[in-house]
Amino acid sequence: MAFPNSGERKLLALWLYEIGAFALLPLIIYVLVYLLIGEEVVQVLLLPEWLFITVLLYGSILGKLVVHFRDYAGYLPRIRRTIAQGVLGILIASVLLCVSIIAPFVTEITLGTFFYAAQFSLFTHALWQSAQVHYKVGKLEGLDEELASRERKSDEATSTDVA
Repeated sequence: MAFPNSGERKLLALWLYEIGAFALLPLIIYVLVYLLIGEEVVQVLLLPEWLFITVLLYGSILGKLVVHFRDYAGYLPRIRRTIAQGVLGILIASVLLCVSIIAPFVTEITLGTFFYAAQFSLFTHALWQSAQVHYKVGKLEGLDEELASRERKSDEATSTDVA
């Protein structure tokens, strides 16, 4: 794999900023609060918010794909698979989220290590899919070239201002 050019790096940076503000910032705040109140940071892994953010990430993926391909004459098989993964991810994450919300109130339900591993695996998959979809759709729309072009124009303007 070739090292990404300036536009591709900026495309990945845009995704990271979006995900950072959208998904990771609330989790960072949770970690800080847990540290401030003296809880173990490991307890953050047990929060149901991972599943809520997972649902949001899958929704973002689906929205990006549907908006990009709504005018397309027919969905490609790869797009169908990614959309199916997103819908299935939303379904599984929603069911697990309901279970994790109900579990503290029902004594018969205990959430074990497998549950939390599944929760974190779904989150990781959604994060990975989000990066891939945003990157690939951005390249298909020419956003990487546009970002690189803007950078070149900015560099040219800076060099003429200095001279």
